[in-house]
Amino acid sequence: MDALGGTWLRNLFGTKLWMVVPERLMTDQDWVDFSKAGSSWNLGTKSRAIILSPSDIFFIPPGTQIIHVVLTLETCLMDGGMLWDELTLLPLLQTIHWIGRNQKVTNKALPFQTGDVLN
Repeated sequence: MDALGGTWLRNLFGTKLWMVVPERLMTDQDWVDFSKAGSSWNLGTKSRAIILSPSDIFFIPPGTQIIHVVLTLETCLMDGGMLWDELTLLPLLQTIHWIGRNQKVTNKALPFQTGDVLN
């Protein structure tokens, strides 16, 4: 999962495969299992494949908890960033809090400045 949510990506060239688990398919037990296993959690039949070709844009809205695994299928260049908006502030803060308590679920630690920004 992305530590801060609100991710957008644009594929400039090449091909990437994203395996995602939509939030709506996760059960309470899945979240517990994922928080314990982290990157070794098995996506199983809940995952969906998304292939990003040149000019494709992929967006994970802020405040959503989307588990994902990315595989570069051929040399690729991506552009992207993160965004927050005031309409999703509460779910975003809940997601940041959950990730902060379950660091195994992300490959990027919360930024050092997160506490200051949230204050």
